[in-house]
Amino acid sequence: MMFNWYIKEKPFLSLLGMGGGGTGLALSGSVSPLDASGGTTATPGNSYKYHYFTSPGSFVVSSGGPAEVEFLLIGGGGGGGDNAGGGGGAGQVLNVTIASFSPGTYPVTIGTGGAGGTEPIGSPGPLADPGVNSTFNGYTAGGGGGGGRYLNPSFYTGADGNSGTPGGSGSGGGAYWGGGVGGTGSPPGGNPGGGRNNDGGGGGGGAGGSGTPSPGIRQGGPGGIGAPFPAFAAPLLPGLPAPWTTAVGPAGNYGGGGGGGGVDSGGSSSPGGGGNGGTVDGNNSGSGVANTGGGGGGGGKWENDPFRGGGGTGGSGFLVIRYLV
Repeated sequence: MMFNWYIKEKPFLSLLGMGGGGTGLALSGSVSPLDASGGTTATPGNSYKYHYFTSPGSFVVSSGGPAEVEFLLIGGGGGGGDNAGGGGGAGQVLNVTIASFSPGTYPVTIGTGGAGGTEPIGSPGPLADPGVNSTFNGYTAGGGGGGGRYLNPSFYTGADGNSGTPGGSGSGGGAYWGGGVGGTGSPPGGNPGGGRNNDGGGGGGGAGGSGTPSPGIRQGGPGGIGAPFPAFAAPLLPGLPAPWTTAVGPAGNYGGGGGGGGVDSGGSSSPGGGGNGGTVDGNNSGSGVANTGGGGGGGGKWENDPFRGGGGTGGSGFLVIRYLV
C-alpha cells in the first residue's frame, strides 16, 4: 500500500487530504511573482523556480505575492541495526501547497540521519538511532525509526524495529529465532518495517510502501519503496551529487527504506535513497543517500569480524520549494 500525504491551504481555510499516486498538487490560479532568496536555486525552464536546502537556512520572500508556493519537506532516515540488523525506516515526505505565501523570513531546519547500530566485540554497542525531524513554515516531517539488532536473550536486547517520529516510517526487526518484529509506521503516512528471520533482518519501511520481512534464513529483507514526486525530479534540480540524482531519478523518488542485514545476502534498497543491507563478517551495510530521507541498511551477521556488522547511517532530510515565474 502506498501513502502519499498532500496538504493544500487556502486563506482562512485548511484541508488535510490523503491521496495515492505520485505527482504533487498542481499550482493554479492567478499569482503574483515572488522575489525570493535562500538555499540553492534552479530555473529548469518548466515555468517554475526552485529553491532547495540540504542544510539549515532561511527562505526569504522580499516582495511579490501573496502567491502560491509548493514544497516537499523530508525528515531524516533512521539508522540500520547491527549484526543481521533491520533496515532503518525512511523519513516522512510531506508535499504541501500554500495558496497565500507573503513576504517574510521562513527558517528551515534539515534533520540529520540516524547513526547505525554498532557492536564492538565483547559487549553490545549503541542501538541504531532514529532520524531527526525537518521543519519549515510550521510543518514538521518526522524522522524514520532505527533498525533492530540480532538478539541473544542471554546478552542482547533491542531486536524489535522501532516506529518513526510522527509521520516517519518504521524500521525492520533484527534477526532472532523467536523475536525481532518490524517497527510500526507512525501516522500520518508512515509505513511499517518487515520482521526478522533466523540470521536475517527485515527491511525498513519506505515513504511509499512497507518494508519486506526477511524472505528466509540468512537473508535480509528489501527496504520499502520511496514515494514518487515527478514535480521534484532529479533532472529539475542540477548541482546535487551523483548518488542523489541516481536515487531520486526522473520519477522524483524520496524516502526509501533501508535493506535488512543477513549472512548469505543483504536486503536491497528500493528507489528513494535507502541503503543496502550487509552480509556476513563486515561493516558493509550501505548508508541512506544524503538528502533523500532514506533509511540506513542493516549490518551483516557477525561470525568472525570484530566489528560485528555495524548498521548504515540514515540519509539526511531535504526541503525543495517551487513557485511560478
